[in-house]
Amino acid sequence: MTDEDLQSLLTVMLQSGEGVSDCLFINGKPPLVERYGRLHELPLEEPDTTLQSNHIDAMASLLIAGGKRLESDLANTGSCDTSYALGDLARFRV
Repeated sequence: MTDEDLQSLLTVMLQSGEGVSDCLFINGKPPLVERYGRLHELPLEEPDTTLQSNHIDAMASLLIAGGKRLESDLANTGSCDTSYALGDLARFRV
């Protein structure tokens, strides 16, 4: 997965409907979006697309972008907090 792929995925998420607040990436499932408190599969070009651990790992690497504190937090606690900007369109808490 490239940064371009991630940007495209997040753009599709934002355009998937009103009330979108979250996007979840879970191994073995398609990307999920939360709209008005309910989870929905993200409509993608290819039906039945599921995420694999290598997709999620690649997204995490892009989001961490070599940040040593983030890498350490992820390794030690299984999570880390950062942000990601999609140009002037949106900023995400990750």
